[in-house]
Amino acid sequence: MSRRRNVLVFRSAIGWPAGRLLAFLGLVTGSMAILLMTPTRYAPLVVGVLMLNIATVVWLLASTLYRIRDGVLTVSSGIRRRRIALADITNVTPWPHSSWQVGEFEDFSQGSKRIMISYGESRVFVSPKDQAGFLAALGFKEMSG
Repeated sequence: MSRRRNVLVFRSAIGWPAGRLLAFLGLVTGSMAILLMTPTRYAPLVVGVLMLNIATVVWLLASTLYRIRDGVLTVSSGIRRRRIALADITNVTPWPHSSWQVGEFEDFSQGSKRIMISYGESRVFVSPKDQAGFLAALGFKEMSG
């Protein structure tokens, strides 16, 4: 957790969900390596695409943050953002069910210890490194369930 101008910032833990990004990167890297081993005039394009893929994966892993400011939780990953008023949060529960499907638009976690935050008719999944500090900042002493 870090504090910047009355904003609490929590970074996402990195775990198996990030593995899908790393697997994608490995697949692209392998494909590009095969293309680079064959003589082609498209080598600069292949290197450019490879660098873009590496940068995208690093950006997604580094940009997954959870910010709390002025009674609003903002979860972000890449270009996706969701703003949730702390007063609207009805439940915070651990999500140990790795085999249960989580929607891509609900998942803002890169770690394996997911927390499900329920608010209104919606939910969002997060995985802060500092779970205890995150829960305290949300106003919960512990998770239910």
